Amino acid sequence: IVQKIGSRRRITIRMIGQIVPGYEDYASGILEGLKSLGVEIILNRSAIEVSALLSHARIALLPFPDGMSLRRGSALAAMGNGSLLVTRVPANRSNEFTGICLMAHDSTELCDLTTKALDNYEIYNTIRLSGQHLARSLSQESIASSYLHLIEHV
Repeated sequence: IVQKIGSRRRITIRMIGQIVPGYEDYASGILEGLKSLGVEIILNRSAIEVSALLSHARIALLPFPDGMSLRRGSALAAMGNGSLLVTRVPANRSNEFTGICLMAHDSTELCDLTTKALDNYEIYNTIRLSGQHLARSLSQESIASSYLHLIEHV
């Protein structure tokens, strides 16, 4: 995905994450491959730093192995910050995320969807705004506000 998208556009691609203890050797090969493609590697940052980095991302590629779900805090944070989320189809094949993020079954489809969104601002912006609206509606602040509203009007 990085090779296909990065080769046809002038964009900055960052890999943000952590290496699970015991998987350093496995991660080392992946990281070297990403570096050779010009990917900026950002590891082991605090939640605040990651949030700040994601707030500047135009697209967040988060290919969760079991797909998107509302329990994915990083996905909700990225969408809430206004990024277009590109991810995998949920394991349960649910359609509840259609129109709020781009979902695919495999890396080829993820690449095609991402390229299409980068080439068509209307597609990009419509889905991005829908995702942002959903994520912000699920924020702790909006949930607390709804709860207070309910208590005040009972």
